[in-house]
Amino acid sequence: MVQMMAENQSFADHVWMFDEMTSSPSAMWDIILGTSCLTTLSMGFIGNCLALWFFCGKNDLPSQLYRHLCCIGIVVCLCQIPVVLALFSGRKPGLYNNKAFCIAWTVVTESGIKLYSMAVLLLTASRTIAIVYPFYRIKKRLVILALYVYLFCLGMHIGGPTSLVW
Repeated sequence: MVQMMAENQSFADHVWMFDEMTSSPSAMWDIILGTSCLTTLSMGFIGNCLALWFFCGKNDLPSQLYRHLCCIGIVVCLCQIPVVLALFSGRKPGLYNNKAFCIAWTVVTESGIKLYSMAVLLLTASRTIAIVYPFYRIKKRLVILALYVYLFCLGMHIGGPTSLVW
């Protein structure tokens, strides 16, 4: 398998492709992987939408954090659609042929995954405080503000001079 630059094809210069291997067993594995990814993202999307609908009417801190988790989960699931499309199309870049899309996709996916971890951390910490100190009133605005401050810090890190060097 010889790696070639995209200028040998009709792809943008940031896309690296391998020679086509249409008869190789990797095509079967791509379909299996694409099908499992599609199944997982479909279940994740539907599950997060249902959970978001359930938590919409509630205004307590855990419900607010769960709503944020559901929204982040929906975004992360939607970010996997181009991956599935690439797997089903013989790993042709498709949407990834556009450099702006690649940058946006990377920023949204990485930020979503990191933000999801932070939201889980805040939910766990707030629940632990509620168990250890049952009469302590946790300020919802401060916890949600911490999530948004973390998102801002992620934005500053991703937009910094050393990030996403192409």
